[in-house]
Amino acid sequence: IKAALITEAVTLGAASNAIVSDGVSAADAATIAGVSNVTAAFATGISDTLANLLNGAGNAINANLTTAAADDSDINITITDASTSIAAAKLSLISAATTGTVTLSNSHAITGTGAELKAALETDAVTAAAGTTATVSDGVTVSVASSIAGASNVQAAFSTGISDSLSNLASSGSATSDLTKAVGDDTNVNITISDNTTTMTAVDLSAVTGSNTGYVTLTNTQTITGKGAEIKAALITDAVTLEAASNAIVSD
Repeated sequence: IKAALITEAVTLGAASNAIVSDGVSAADAATIAGVSNVTAAFATGISDTLANLLNGAGNAINANLTTAAADDSDINITITDASTSIAAAKLSLISAATTGTVTLSNSHAITGTGAELKAALETDAVTAAAGTTATVSDGVTVSVASSIAGASNVQAAFSTGISDSLSNLASSGSATSDLTKAVGDDTNVNITISDNTTTMTAVDLSAVTGSNTGYVTLTNTQTITGKGAEIKAALITDAVTLEAASNAIVSD
């Protein structure tokens, strides 16, 4: 296509189409899409490195991808970088440029905040290669943690842990499905229970501490209730870290 339309170009009538049957670089896609009187479609999509899809600063798509996507708005894009570390925000720039698929051809270490990783892996998701990891740099709710941990082919780690209310972490003495999914990826994630001062059951606290090997901390003074064995389990056997002036009421 490039040879016919550019290298030794024919002059086309208005509203001509060019359908490219193989995968091309972003530069070649832009060259074809930029030909006068031609709307290009890329049947196999663009295959290129992230650096060739973004501008020099890495904070926007470059002119080549802009030109190609203007002709083929659902173009599929494969990011071909060898395994490395990639910022989630950069992946979202690519996925936002097309309604087609965005695929990583190799495993990567994807980094960013919880919001950035959720956007890249769930909201407008790239397709990750097996062995990909996602490292979350800030504290997140258990819902966000679950979303990231649920991404296919991705093992998530939560550097600053999970911070949420007890009702989002446990119910009736069992960990919630969101917490179970999150700790399935990061078995020693630290958890902060962020409720304002209230009454909470020892069995729910034990459901949280028992879900993983990380620390569990209460941010505010609490009144903890339950049987003696339940209180002992929550405060001694697999202990939460209490805020000063907390109370424990033993029912038996």
